[in-house]
Amino acid sequence: MPFYRTQHSPLAPPPAIRQLTQLGIRPQVAIGVESYLAVPQLVAGGSRVALMQRRLAAQFTGRSGLRVCPCPGQPEPIIEALWWHEDLDADPAHAWLRKALAALGAEL
Repeated sequence: MPFYRTQHSPLAPPPAIRQLTQLGIRPQVAIGVESYLAVPQLVAGGSRVALMQRRLAAQFTGRSGLRVCPCPGQPEPIIEALWWHEDLDADPAHAWLRKALAALGAEL
């Protein structure tokens, strides 16, 4: 499961864990990662399962015996955030990057 941090409590479970628990599923988190891109390599060839975005998971379907199964329940949306220091507000390259990422996010 990718690293999850909340402002309210560092001990609060990630939304996916909370939702699965409400469905009566008690997940055992064995590995924590910084990025969803690492997840397929960590579950391939073993008995682990993972929750990740459908579009990303579909890119790995069929590789190393991985398959995509429907998620139980209706998961909360994943919120992506971009953080930067205020010193970079006026930086033209950084402003371009923020604008490009916002446009990409709007397309998805």
